[in-house]
Amino acid sequence: MTEGIIKNGASNTLVMMREEDLITLARTLILETKSELESTIAESNADKLITTEQAAELLGVNRSTLWKWAKRDYLKPIEVGGKRRYRLSAIKAIMAGKH
Repeated sequence: MTEGIIKNGASNTLVMMREEDLITLARTLILETKSELESTIAESNADKLITTEQAAELLGVNRSTLWKWAKRDYLKPIEVGGKRRYRLSAIKAIMAGKH
């Protein structure tokens, strides 16, 4: 059974349900929120910036190779405080053969 009250264009709804249904709803909302947060965290980690040394190690190349790739726009670094950093997502794309 539901009952709706409208005030100033806003809708307030009173919903009556069994305790078991409320628990199921709460669990569903928690699981959906957890999934969304995990996805957001994974996406933010993909854009993490790493050092030149870390990038070279992950890719199995020398620092000079990274410099050459930057010149050819194959893997562009980002300047942060006068230091070169690389997007982890770009490194992973190269490793996966998607670049």
